[in-house]
Amino acid sequence: MIDDLGSWPPVMHLSSEERVEHDRAEVQFRQLHPDYQSHRWSMQESRVSHCGLCCPLLTLSQGQIENISRILSGHVRREE
Repeated sequence: MIDDLGSWPPVMHLSSEERVEHDRAEVQFRQLHPDYQSHRWSMQESRVSHCGLCCPLLTLSQGQIENISRILSGHVRREE
């Protein structure tokens, strides 16, 4: 999920209003993921956090797969 609110600034640079919103989002995340003991991931330009256990990463598009394949195919490991 992308909320288009932009990424969170570093916590130490949050304004008072942003801190309240950040803490509210943290409470909501903990309610949705009460057994959270893993990592989180998010999308650039979004403030939504996703649980590393129950929220799968988005799949790559065919174009992204082709681009990554092209990049990696140029780095063939040669064993001598």
